Amino acid sequence: MQNVLVTGATGFLGGAVARDLHKRGVKVVATGRNAQAGEALQRDDIQFESCDLAFNEAAIDRLIAPCDAVVHCAALSAPWGSMMSFLLANQLATQNLIHACERSKVMKRLVHISSPSVLFDFKDQPNLTESTEWAREPANHYIATKRMAEEAALDSARSGQDVIILRPRALFGPGDTTLLPRVIRVAQRGSFPLLGAGDPLMDLTWIDD
Repeated sequence: MQNVLVTGATGFLGGAVARDLHKRGVKVVATGRNAQAGEALQRDDIQFESCDLAFNEAAIDRLIAPCDAVVHCAALSAPWGSMMSFLLANQLATQNLIHACERSKVMKRLVHISSPSVLFDFKDQPNLTESTEWAREPANHYIATKRMAEEAALDSARSGQDVIILRPRALFGPGDTTLLPRVIRVAQRGSFPLLGAGDPLMDLTWIDD
C-alpha cells in the first residue's frame, strides 16, 4: 500500500497512525477537526486536509480516489452530548466513508476503528471475544452510534469489501490527553476512589501497538 487516508488524524490514535505510516514511507493524507493539530501534521510533512465526513461526500470521494487504504479513526468520543452530534460524527460519517470506499476503483482495505465500549454492560466481563453479544440496550449515545458504525462496517464486509474492525482498549503513551492525565490528577489529590470490592482490572493498549 502506497497511499493511505487517515481520518481523525488530529486525535491521539489517528495522529499516531498517520505519523507511523509516514515514517514507513507511505503517502499519507490526513483529515481531522482540530486545525492546530492539523498544522502540526503539516510541519511533519504529512498532507492535511479538513473534511466534514458527515456532509461533504464529494470531498471524501476526492480524498479516497488515489488511496489504497483508509484507516478510519474519526469519532466523537465523550460521556455527554446530544444524540444528533454522535449520529453525525460516528454513524453518518462512517457510512459516508464506507460508501466512498465502495465507489473507489483502487481501494484495497478499510480499517475501521471501533471501541470495546460496544460491549459495555455495567459489570465485569473477563475473556470477551469478537463473538460476544452486545448488551440489549446501549448505555449512552456514544455506545449506540459506535455500534451503528460497526454494523455498517460489517455490512460492507459481507458485501465483499476488505474491511477490518479493531477495538483498541484504553490507549496510552506519548501524546495521551485522556487516560494517564486523569490518573495523575487523581493521584495528586492523595486518594484514588474505587467502587466495589477487589482489585480493578483493565486491559491497556500502548499507542505504538
